[in-house]
Amino acid sequence: MKKLLIFSFLSFFILSCEKKDETSSTQEINTSAIDDTTDFLTKGQEIAMNSQKALGSQLMAKLQEGGPIHALEFCSVEAIPITDSLSKVHNVKISRVSDKNRNPNNEASHAQLDYMDLVKNQLKHGEKPMPLMEPTSKTPKAYYPIVTNAMCLQCHGTPGKEMSEETYAKIQELYPDDKAIGYKDNQLRGIWVIEMMNQ
Repeated sequence: MKKLLIFSFLSFFILSCEKKDETSSTQEINTSAIDDTTDFLTKGQEIAMNSQKALGSQLMAKLQEGGPIHALEFCSVEAIPITDSLSKVHNVKISRVSDKNRNPNNEASHAQLDYMDLVKNQLKHGEKPMPLMEPTSKTPKAYYPIVTNAMCLQCHGTPGKEMSEETYAKIQELYPDDKAIGYKDNQLRGIWVIEMMNQ
C-alpha cells in the first residue's frame, strides 16, 4: 500500500501530459531475461516506478517554482519526449491512458477500459488494485493503476473546489477537449501501460 501511495503521489499530473529528459539517474531495468508473466509484471512495475521517479522529480520542481499552472505548462510540452526517452532506455513502450483523458493521445482501448472497470470495482470494495497482463497482446503488455490522492485533485478535481478557477482556465486553454476533471480522492485516474518491444 505504501508503494502504491508513493506511486500515485508522484503521478500527480503525469497522466495528463507526457518530454524529453536527459536524466542519467534513471536505472535501466534488464528486460532481456524476462521469461514468464510474473517476471514481466514485476519488471514492468519497476519500470513504471523508475519512469515515475524521473518524471516526478521534474514535475515537483515545477510545482514548487510556480504551482499547478506552471506544472501544467511543463506537462503540455515536456512529458511525451520524456516518456519516449525512457522507453528507449528500458527497451519497452511506456504510455499512460485513461477513460477520461486530458491529452487526446491518452485514450484507453477496449481492453484497457475493461481493466479499468475491474480496478474501479476493487477500489470501491476497499481492495488493493493489482496489475494485469493484456491477454490478447502479441507481445507482453501489462497495466498498472494510477490512483488519485489529494494533490492530484488540484488539476483533476472539481473546478471551484479542489481545483482553482485559474487552474481550470489554463487546462481549457491547453486541452480544449479535456475530460479529466471531477475526480475524488482514491479514484482510478488512469493506467500505465508497459509493453515489451520486439527483441
